Amino acid sequence: MKSILVFFFIFSQTVLTQETSLQNFPEKSVSPEAWVPKNWKLIAFAEGDLNGDKVLDRAIVIQKQSKKNKQRKLIVLFQEKNFWTLAGTSSQVILSPSSGGRAGDPFSGISIKGGILFIEHQGGTNLLWKYIHKYQFRKNRFYLIGKVNQEIDVHSKKTLEVHTNLLTGEVIRKETSPEGMPLPIKVYKIKKEELHKLQ
Repeated sequence: MKSILVFFFIFSQTVLTQETSLQNFPEKSVSPEAWVPKNWKLIAFAEGDLNGDKVLDRAIVIQKQSKKNKQRKLIVLFQEKNFWTLAGTSSQVILSPSSGGRAGDPFSGISIKGGILFIEHQGGTNLLWKYIHKYQFRKNRFYLIGKVNQEIDVHSKKTLEVHTNLLTGEVIRKETSPEGMPLPIKVYKIKKEELHKLQ
């Protein structure tokens, strides 16, 4: 379980590629349902302006309807006049229902706020965890620009919350002691690297 989550956390911030099987999807359609193929189902969606044109766009998560293969895909659509156009997609950023182990399905939803696409996963038993990844449309592509890692020890009041801004390289680390007392907030910089894109 832990190794799966560590792999996901590292992988999701390094390599995000377009699933080749989606290349047959339409580039444009009058309905978002055109991107939910046969034997797949819509499990989550969010609306908001992602490209700054003051028109509501949409992000959807679809899941394959199979007992053995419940693969999930993220699809981002821009709304242009009376049409929807494909803006980005990935089969790597949404965990499968079985990835949470005893904690159950780790995927907890997507949302769009302030032009940013948020993807959230959470789970755990003795140590509760939550990951939030933030994507922004920049230079005609979606890039991972930030992430949040939260942990709560259920046997004490110890917590950890780490905010990483990949645009500036700033990291804010907030902790509480096992007694629940706030510890000094730590702010530091990490080496800035090229932003990884959702292709």
